[in-house]
Amino acid sequence: MKLNTKFVILISSFVIVTMGVSVQIFSSFNKIRQLQQFEQETLNMKLLVEEIYAFPPTILSIRANNAVLVSEWQTLSEKANAQMEVISSENYRKLLSKEEAEYLDTLLKVWSVISPQLTKVEATLKEFTELTFSKAEELSMRSNGAIQTIMNLDDEDSRKTIMMYMINRITQATSVLMDSNDAFSNVLTKLSLSLTERNEKTFTRFMIQNILILCAASIAVFIIALTVTRKITKRVKLLRNASTKLAQKDFTVDISGISKGKDEISSLAATLSDTIKDLSSFLEIVKDSSLQNVDLGENISLAAHNTASATHEIRSNIESLRKQFDNIEAAVETSVDSLSRMSAAVMGLSKDNHQQSIAIQETDKASSKMAASVEKIRNMAEANCSSAEDMQEAVTYGDQKIEASNTMIREVASQIKSVAEVVDVINSVAEQTNILAMNAAIESAHAGESGKGFAVVAEEIRILAESTGENSKRISDSLFTIISRMSEVTDYSESAAQAFADINGKSTTIHKSLNQILDNISEVAIEAEKVAAYSQRISSASEKMNAAYDNLDSQRESVSSEMEKLEDVVALSRNGIDEIKIGAEDIVERMLEVNELSSKSRTKMTLLSNDLNQFKTKDSDFISSAAPELKPVETESKVISDELHDAIFGGEDTETKEDIIAATKLSLEESQNDLQLEADIANYNAEYELKTDAGVTVQSAVNEAIAEKPEEIVQQPAETESPAANETAQAVTEEPVQKVESESVEEKPAETESAKKHGLLSAASTAASAPAAASKPAEPAESTGFFQSSDDDAIILPMDDFDTLFKDCESNV
Repeated sequence: MKLNTKFVILISSFVIVTMGVSVQIFSSFNKIRQLQQFEQETLNMKLLVEEIYAFPPTILSIRANNAVLVSEWQTLSEKANAQMEVISSENYRKLLSKEEAEYLDTLLKVWSVISPQLTKVEATLKEFTELTFSKAEELSMRSNGAIQTIMNLDDEDSRKTIMMYMINRITQATSVLMDSNDAFSNVLTKLSLSLTERNEKTFTRFMIQNILILCAASIAVFIIALTVTRKITKRVKLLRNASTKLAQKDFTVDISGISKGKDEISSLAATLSDTIKDLSSFLEIVKDSSLQNVDLGENISLAAHNTASATHEIRSNIESLRKQFDNIEAAVETSVDSLSRMSAAVMGLSKDNHQQSIAIQETDKASSKMAASVEKIRNMAEANCSSAEDMQEAVTYGDQKIEASNTMIREVASQIKSVAEVVDVINSVAEQTNILAMNAAIESAHAGESGKGFAVVAEEIRILAESTGENSKRISDSLFTIISRMSEVTDYSESAAQAFADINGKSTTIHKSLNQILDNISEVAIEAEKVAAYSQRISSASEKMNAAYDNLDSQRESVSSEMEKLEDVVALSRNGIDEIKIGAEDIVERMLEVNELSSKSRTKMTLLSNDLNQFKTKDSDFISSAAPELKPVETESKVISDELHDAIFGGEDTETKEDIIAATKLSLEESQNDLQLEADIANYNAEYELKTDAGVTVQSAVNEAIAEKPEEIVQQPAETESPAANETAQAVTEEPVQKVESESVEEKPAETESAKKHGLLSAASTAASAPAAASKPAEPAESTGFFQSSDDDAIILPMDDFDTLFKDCESNV
């Protein structure tokens, strides 16, 4: 299992445990919060019920405001009903225990008894507020209550009986509410206490449970993390010990025991083990390659000869290039004139389009103003339409009130007729009483002295009868006047009803007309918006055309600028051609220097081969070849220099131009490959210091053997082809480790048996094993890329100059 997978599993388990605990904590807290919220709702319900119970006594005995009396009672009733629906909702019912659910059901039953009484009280209060009171009576009710105000009314006031009857109804409904108050409050109290107790128990159980879960999860995660980290650190220590041995140049270390797993550490161990093997093979191959690279000096000399020949051909093509540049300059001048004429035409089009854009913007502004005016008219029409609807509703409401007033007047008229009949009965009784009083007076006169007391009583009865008759007559007159007035009121009410009906018809007609106007205005607004949209589109198109004209003009200016730059480039190119001509002559001189440097390079490769023999590897059967004998540098350089002078400055030319160019290209390719191999080997060897005691001893022994038996020195065959060296260089720079196939072995007889056995070393293995070879690094010249030999009289070889020189030659060809 990969380390990344292990850590992901470890972290994922920790995250899952944490999320599980968090979910558990959240659900528990949510349940507790819901229970507390339900408890708060029950307390709110209790307060609302207490306000309802206190409302009727307050208006009866303390204060009563007819203006807000019914609205306050309706507000309390609606709040209580809404609060009861909240308490009895299914969300809260699921949280309750069986006992608490029974309490809630009992509470709902009690509320079903209370709710109708609230409606009765509301109806009675509405009837009470419909009575007419004077300002003094209203002030008295606001300060002393309804009962005290009614008691202060005259006994003859007909409203007193009606108001007492309404107060009696309010008192009866309040008594029913008070009877159910105890039961309702007891159930609410029990439910609240049960919820409080269960909340405390739930919170305690929740805390204990979460603490236990956290402890168990922490212990499990700690054990898993400790186990995983111990396995990792154990193998890391083994890798550290192996790296220490590699730093001490011990390539016999074996770490295959920890490379059998599937994680990154095992993969690293396997890679390090392969790197150690590849290093051993690489050192053997480098020893063999160092001998082969001695022949590269001769290839470099040949490449210098061919390059000089190609330089002579380059000089002959310079004059042709100068003529082509003259033609280019004439074409550039013609293009500049055409661009100037095109710019004048573009400026005229841009001016016309700008004027059109201004006209379109004015049209857009006018359309916007018209749309704003239409919107204002539409808003006014909507407001008038709404006012017409309100007026129609008010007229309908007034008509209903007039009809109700007529009905009440008719009822009062019928009751007044009953009162008139009672007055007639009273008049009849008064007349009979008067007759009886007269008879009593007559009888008392007959009785004489003994009847005087009875005569006084008879006189009082007569006076009372006369007074009763006069009062009944006044009552009859008042009733007659009231009846006549009520008849007039009825006529006026009917006239008002007819007027309201007419107003209702007119308002309906006005409402329909306003709706029609509103529809027409909406259509006008839509058309205005379309006009504005079209104007905006045209304006946008004009702006885009202006931008296109500006862009075209800027591009024209840019092209003109580029043409001017092209003229400068042509002039510079002419100068460059002259410089190339001078440089071609300079190349010839440098080729002479290359010959000399090639000879020095072969000497350097010989010294490098001797130094590489100091390394020890596991393959003890590897036999390194000695470096070949060097030719005299001065003699070889002299011969090649003479050949170069003959090829360029008048020597016999036995080859055609095409043959010279083809040979030059082939030589450059081979030389570049050979130089790349030599540079890679030099850079690799520059990282290590070969001046160890064992290395010095081996070097001394090799030098003595060469001095004593020069005839036994085996020189590497000069016929080694450059493609073999090229494949060796590619093997150094490629990443994967490649095995030498049988066919390539037959084509490359110059390769050693060690290369056939171990294969070629990859760049990745070289980079991984370089730090392990903890030898002291050499001190290369950083600015020039020179390679410094370990001998005091070593020759400094400028490798960077080789690369630059031959790359320039190849590009020119």
